[in-house]
Amino acid sequence: QAETQMKLGNLALILAQNSRGLEQIESAVSLAPGNTNMRYMAALANVFADRYEPAFLHLRRLLELEPRQFVRTIRLLQGLSGRVKRPVDNRLIADEIIPRDPEMIYDFLSNYLPDRDDELRRELLEQAIALVSERQTGLIQNRLLLAQLFEAKGDIEQAIECWEWVVIAAPDNNKVRLTLVENLIRLERFQDAETHARRLLASDTKNKTYLQIMKEIDFGIEQQRQIEMDALRNKQSVPPGGEPNQNQDQDKDQDAGHPNQNIEQTGDSDLVGELGRQIIASGERENWLKFELGGNNSRMWLHHSIT
Repeated sequence: QAETQMKLGNLALILAQNSRGLEQIESAVSLAPGNTNMRYMAALANVFADRYEPAFLHLRRLLELEPRQFVRTIRLLQGLSGRVKRPVDNRLIADEIIPRDPEMIYDFLSNYLPDRDDELRRELLEQAIALVSERQTGLIQNRLLLAQLFEAKGDIEQAIECWEWVVIAAPDNNKVRLTLVENLIRLERFQDAETHARRLLASDTKNKTYLQIMKEIDFGIEQQRQIEMDALRNKQSVPPGGEPNQNQDQDKDQDAGHPNQNIEQTGDSDLVGELGRQIIASGERENWLKFELGGNNSRMWLHHSIT
């Protein structure tokens, strides 16, 4: 009976009997409220009769019933833009068409919403994050969706927390673990990345992607160590509460080209003795040697007067 009403309604529209036709179409939908094809046809009929509110309600209900109709619905709305009296823009789609479904919201902002629409993008991301946080089931899938939403928002730290949760709950999920490693590297958290990368490599020792990632991590760790060492040296060269000692800088300049310049810092008394022997062998009568005591990082001047 619903199909009969729909056919009669379409026939009335063809005959330009719009009021009667829309009435029969709405009757058909009420007889089969879960029929998505009838919802779609009812939306079209209402749009072309300039009855936008009923049309949008049918499309929203259509998406609630069948999320897989999302692409078809968005394309319909984009095709209507500029061809109907009411503007059909992204704000309208977000506010009146898309249901409170975080997956659908993410799909829309990822694939259909231009980057320039920053305000609407932020609103939709916050809305989707709140909706996912309210869920009580499907914890792993929810965490993965949250990670995608946080990543789209630019909050990589929060996304990493979600991926870490997933690999704890599902330790054999190498796809998620790889994503986690890549983003840890992105934030230069190489030590954390190494732990997960070794887990990946243990599962497949010949995987070229995993091997390449380990090389990147090793390089990153070495670079960070070098930076830390340079920073420590610079800190030690500055006296407490002051600027670098200018006399030390001058002494460094005077030491340039000295036969013993390759031995500058040491905490080893044997090395000091060796320096003394080198001084005697060089025939110098007097020499200043600066070196560093490793135990307390203090500076000492050693004066040799050789007679």
